[in-house]
Amino acid sequence: MKTPLLFLPIVILFLSNIFGQERLHSHKDVSQKINQQQKIIQDISTNENKILTKDETDVILKDKQLEMVGGIIKNDFMINDDTIGYSDQRFPTISVNASGDFVVAWSDYRNDKWDIYFQRYNKFGVKQGLNTQVYSSAGNSDKLYPTVSMDMFGNFIIAWQENKNGNWDIYFCGFDNNGAPRGIIMKVNDDNGNSYQQNPSVSVNKEGNFIIAWQDERNGDNDIYYQRYNKMGSKIGINEKVNDDMVNSHQLFPEVSMDDEGNFIIVWQDFRNGNWDIYFQGYDSMVLPGTLI
Repeated sequence: MKTPLLFLPIVILFLSNIFGQERLHSHKDVSQKINQQQKIIQDISTNENKILTKDETDVILKDKQLEMVGGIIKNDFMINDDTIGYSDQRFPTISVNASGDFVVAWSDYRNDKWDIYFQRYNKFGVKQGLNTQVYSSAGNSDKLYPTVSMDMFGNFIIAWQENKNGNWDIYFCGFDNNGAPRGIIMKVNDDNGNSYQQNPSVSVNKEGNFIIAWQDERNGDNDIYYQRYNKMGSKIGINEKVNDDMVNSHQLFPEVSMDDEGNFIIVWQDFRNGNWDIYFQGYDSMVLPGTLI
């Protein structure tokens, strides 16, 4: 099991209007020698993408002065509702839609194995229902490192890594705006070997189309792959490799963000130069690498 990374500085870079129709011939290095994880978030007020580098995961989720549409949440609050025992909750992830409604997902050990749970909230920070387990598997497989993204209607996708086949694979499930499952649990990576696929990231646009990115060992080292889906959860194309390096270096911890037109950016941590740098690649909706403006 991976150990969570702790105590990471935060670096935010702002990107906007980055898509075009021409091919981007090489990846862009946006790091300043940052040996850390990174995240892409979308600012719904400005429609800008932001690259966020951070390395701190709280077991108890708290937010101070969380500004939402129609009000301000002034107090810290605990999200997980288990009250018996000393089970851990880790690796939280959150998504807020344009209305201010939001959903939080995390890995939860209350059942003596790692499962994925989520909790929905309205724009005022009021809980909608109870903590909900994504699914209960028959075996003792662990489900870790969830990622969640919500569309404008409150429907959302949760993806995670799971070791039920003896190696880590990426899975996802869709949910409607009442928190009910839409469809079945689906495996994302299409390789048939025993390689590890880990650290997924998902992004949903306002129409419900979505993309999942992850790190993948199918080629003998860690590369970044992605898979696109339509709003019905059907695959668009196949798994695609992102990084273009020609050496056996590692690429880790991808994050992805998609705009309303289906253009998307993937950012990751990259060791191709013998030290950890941050790279990103932009794609248009036709899956051609985009031109930076």
